[in-house]
Amino acid sequence: MFKQKDKRTLNKSIDMMRITIIAVLFGVVVLLFFARLFLLQVVDRDYYESIAVPKTYKEQTLKVSRGQIFDRKGNVLVSNKKQYNVSINKATLDSQDYNTSILSFIKFCIKHSIVLEDKLPVTQVYPFVLDNEYIFDETKEKMLIKFIKNNNLNTNDVLGSENSLYDYLCNKYGIAEKDKNNSVYRKLVGLRYDMETNDFEYLHTYTILHDIDEETKTLFAESLHTMHGIEITTTDSRFYNYGKLACHILGTTGTLYKEEVEEYVVGKGYDYDSVIGKDGAEKAFEQYLHGFDGKKRIELDEDNNVIGEEIINDPINGYSVNLNLDLDLQRVSEQALEEQIKYARSLGLADIIPNNGEDCKAGSVVVMQVNTGSVLATASYPGYDLNTFSKDFNSMLSDTSTPMLNRSTQGLYPPGSTFKIASAIAGLCSGAITENTLIYDSGVYEKYEDYSPMCWIYGSKGVTHGYMDVKGAIQNSCNYFFYKLGDVMGIDTLVEYASMLGLGKKTGIEVPEYEGILAGPEYRDKIGLLWNPGDTLQAAIGQSDNAFTPLQLCAYMSTVVNGGTRYKATLLDSVVDYSTGEIVYKNSPQVLDKIDIPENYINILKSAMKSVVVDGTAKTVFDDYKYEVGGKTGTAQMGKGSDTALFVGFAPYDKPEIVVAVVVENAAQSSRAADVAKAVFDCYFELDGDENK
Repeated sequence: MFKQKDKRTLNKSIDMMRITIIAVLFGVVVLLFFARLFLLQVVDRDYYESIAVPKTYKEQTLKVSRGQIFDRKGNVLVSNKKQYNVSINKATLDSQDYNTSILSFIKFCIKHSIVLEDKLPVTQVYPFVLDNEYIFDETKEKMLIKFIKNNNLNTNDVLGSENSLYDYLCNKYGIAEKDKNNSVYRKLVGLRYDMETNDFEYLHTYTILHDIDEETKTLFAESLHTMHGIEITTTDSRFYNYGKLACHILGTTGTLYKEEVEEYVVGKGYDYDSVIGKDGAEKAFEQYLHGFDGKKRIELDEDNNVIGEEIINDPINGYSVNLNLDLDLQRVSEQALEEQIKYARSLGLADIIPNNGEDCKAGSVVVMQVNTGSVLATASYPGYDLNTFSKDFNSMLSDTSTPMLNRSTQGLYPPGSTFKIASAIAGLCSGAITENTLIYDSGVYEKYEDYSPMCWIYGSKGVTHGYMDVKGAIQNSCNYFFYKLGDVMGIDTLVEYASMLGLGKKTGIEVPEYEGILAGPEYRDKIGLLWNPGDTLQAAIGQSDNAFTPLQLCAYMSTVVNGGTRYKATLLDSVVDYSTGEIVYKNSPQVLDKIDIPENYINILKSAMKSVVVDGTAKTVFDDYKYEVGGKTGTAQMGKGSDTALFVGFAPYDKPEIVVAVVVENAAQSSRAADVAKAVFDCYFELDGDENK
């Protein structure tokens, strides 16, 4: 019986132990549960709240700075200026309700008298009907055509009645009937229309206000929290430090045109809203200047507030481009050209003799290094201010003086007597003449019955040059000598050597240029005309069909005085990573062609061109000049009006370093062009020499 009692006691103890274990385990579980709740609700509350809230991820573009442009000495020619804009950012705009945020923005602008540009061709005051004046506004007309096309509309759908465009837009943008006649909603419709026609659906931002002042910026900064999607953005606007200086060479920038999308967006990975070089150096060196935008991913909560961001691709700023242009030479070239044009015109207007410079209004100067092809200056007059280019564009288009034409590379001019150097080289190198050949100038070249041209001195003074060798013929610019030379050697020989010297060929410069015209049977055949013997006589003195750019004349003379090496003309010196100073690319001289000109012939021609400035046709300009230079004057007829003046010269005489080519349209006298070249030579010699060589 005792044993039975002990057994019951043991069983009871085991049961109690089991209960205790279960109770402890339960207590532990409860404690763990409460600990977990504490961890979730207190310790990690922020984290779990953040992951519990619905979020959206969108990408934004990180804009980069375009590279700067410098001259050869480090002077900044083109830089960037910070500009503040007000933009609509699609990433943070409530995609379900554009109107609420945009209305807040419009009301803010009305309150603070901030004017919003409106391109919708609908009247600004009630009733909001079609404003037919839009047909006189090119921008509005293009936008409307684009809108109709993008929405697959027929013209009658939106232009069928005075109200149809506004009614269509109100319906499209969800404007209630009760709000249609409200002027604030009219502004909303105009802004939505502008956003759409500027491809807002495909871009991250749409700029509403450009280049706002500090006061306006502060006003917006204080109120942005009330306007989702509206933000202040910072962009770089291009600033041209010297306004008009080198305007035709530096060029301009702008946003992509539709026809450029394939090349830049598809082909090169640009964004749709990229700013690119449109012309000049800005376009020529786009690959270096542009850089590449970065990307970042932003995290938005359910109220479209930014709660986080992550950089996906770092932005890469554009490289700096160093040009061969010399700021001092460029400035002097432009000033001297402008002054001489105005001087020639004022004298011509004061003179009763017609065609004596009264119509002188344009010209060009090019300065090139003889042994590299580097272009140190290139002036074209008239010009324009690069900083106001967009504002002045329409007026410049209608300006008969064509200020946007780069006369240095796209102006074609008869070379006149400056071509006689090419004729002399062709004659000497082909054996048609020697340095001692004498030709007697009888005043009138009478070989051909139907064409008997006169030497200029016989026509103006009734006398002749008498016997002339090649040096004297260049010094005195004797037409008769070159009539005879052209006749003896023939047009094929003349064309062969002139072509090797680069005339009628592009120089290879990085900006657009014209090829020019080298007179001869081949060109005549192209235009369906015959070549006659008299044309050869005219071609030999730089007339007939001959027409070249000032840059070509400069390159041609460089080839002559350096002994026969024709270099590619170039604006580019180097490309540099501005942040590190590392040279990314260094340009080197490129030889396009070589012509074998015996050294003694070069010396004869140089000596002849020295005599031009000492005792010849340019003596009045260079009389007692303190530097030794050489050159050749020329005049040429260009239709009606005064003769065009030309001068192509080199310096220093003993070891040429630069060539200067000057063309002054309708200046009447070659001295006008020589005066400009003299000012350039003065500047070059007075500069610290090593920097230019």
